[in-house]
Amino acid sequence: MQNNALRIAISGPNASGKTTLAKAISEKYAIPIIEEDLGVLFGAQKKLDQLRSQSAPQEEIQSALGRWQESFFDWAQSREAEYSKYDSFVADRWEADLLDIWLVLMRRQENIDSQTVRLVRRVKAAATRLSFAILMPLAKPLSNVPNDAGLVRVSSFSNRLLNSMTTAGIIFSLPNLNVLRMPVGVSSTADQIKIVESARSQDRTVNGTSARF
Repeated sequence: MQNNALRIAISGPNASGKTTLAKAISEKYAIPIIEEDLGVLFGAQKKLDQLRSQSAPQEEIQSALGRWQESFFDWAQSREAEYSKYDSFVADRWEADLLDIWLVLMRRQENIDSQTVRLVRRVKAAATRLSFAILMPLAKPLSNVPNDAGLVRVSSFSNRLLNSMTTAGIIFSLPNLNVLRMPVGVSSTADQIKIVESARSQDRTVNGTSARF
């Protein structure tokens, strides 16, 4: 990564404004967006759910489960290729969010320890590529309203809280990763951009939010 490169990844729960902020950052700094592109993961999950609801043969269900699990690693590999294309970028979600989704959705599956370790390694490797990560706060959901990718947002508060806490725990456990935690209540994209710019230019607390740059 070049010294003047700007590589930002935005994490956060559903409907917290990740995509909106990513677009604003892209415009302000003239850098490309790496979109979240999680459709393959949820498509594989939907196929598995359909087979289970249809009481399909166990062999088919196990095969679909394997494809669903492997889709997480396909996403990580695809994202790594995207990182390599650009000196600077803003990513709408990154491997920390992927691990969060994995831990929440796979928590009842057996024998996933080795796969989980593989994903942890992906997260650590991705963190070394970033200038900093932005963590968006838990926000009021937009029930049954799809995001820009056409995926319906999870409206359950308990699920969104679980995702939010898991993602935060993953991100703050990473050594040497600069993190900007966006304050609660700052809903204006213009104000969020100001916080990002201040955090980039000054190594100090911004609006009560710890930022290390």
